[in-house]
Amino acid sequence: VRRDERRAHLHQGLNAMKIAVGSDHAGLALKREVVDLLKGRMRLISEFVEFGSYFFHDPAAYEASARDKYWKAPETGGWLEALAERLNGLATFTLESAEAAVRAYAEELGLNAAKLIHPTRLALTGFGVSPGLFEVMGLLGKEKVVGRLKKAASIIARESIIEVTS
Repeated sequence: VRRDERRAHLHQGLNAMKIAVGSDHAGLALKREVVDLLKGRMRLISEFVEFGSYFFHDPAAYEASARDKYWKAPETGGWLEALAERLNGLATFTLESAEAAVRAYAEELGLNAAKLIHPTRLALTGFGVSPGLFEVMGLLGKEKVVGRLKKAASIIARESIIEVTS
């Protein structure tokens, strides 16, 4: 039974990857880069599908424990919105330029970079842990990064309003 369950889980994972990535050249190249980035952290294809899905689709949800930890401060939404604008203004969006922008903004705010990196990671991936944030940003690209940061800022703002009025 256990072997059949694993086989079914593997089959389900492979089908999900095929749907998520497609079979065009660009999709296959992205899949290779994602696999290279995740392979040290994942053992099963099903884990790749679950924890790597954010490379292909916006997060459907955000890990509750990470939300409580990294999105609790009311200013976090403003930081993410401002970071989105800074990143959108980059002429060239690469791993290196994204890292420089995040670290410079954290310094301007007088923050340890981790105080900005962790909420950013959650906004982009839906998880509190992931491969290196800047590698993730480089693979996602400017449009997805900016859009996801703005979406997270909006969610944080909406939740702050609900807390104040409750």
